[in-house]
Amino acid sequence: MFPVPPKLPTAKPFVTEIGQETVRLAWKPAAAPVAAKKVAPITYRLEAQELPAKDWIPLANRIRDSSYYIPELKSDRDYNIRVRAENKYGQSEPTESLWIPRATRKYHVQFSLDNTLVE
Repeated sequence: MFPVPPKLPTAKPFVTEIGQETVRLAWKPAAAPVAAKKVAPITYRLEAQELPAKDWIPLANRIRDSSYYIPELKSDRDYNIRVRAENKYGQSEPTESLWIPRATRKYHVQFSLDNTLVE
């Protein structure tokens, strides 16, 4: 009846909480008619790049909510994180990626309330 993958807004995920080695992300949920969600429930998949690597690796899947707590981030790596929505018919295109600076720097990194880098 609804044999299509879900559509996810392309807006990047955002940080709702950050710790020394952890981060909680949230994102805009995928849109689908209620009847479609009952036939093909939507879950989410997080993918990450451990910079400077270029490959995207699965970080978590089958996430039922539009937020996720990521434990044990490496303190010497920066990350790009993106989200995909999935159902039994396939997966959405990814969101824009979110850069999460973790590596030790000689300068201080600040973010504004809308999660953009303050220079």
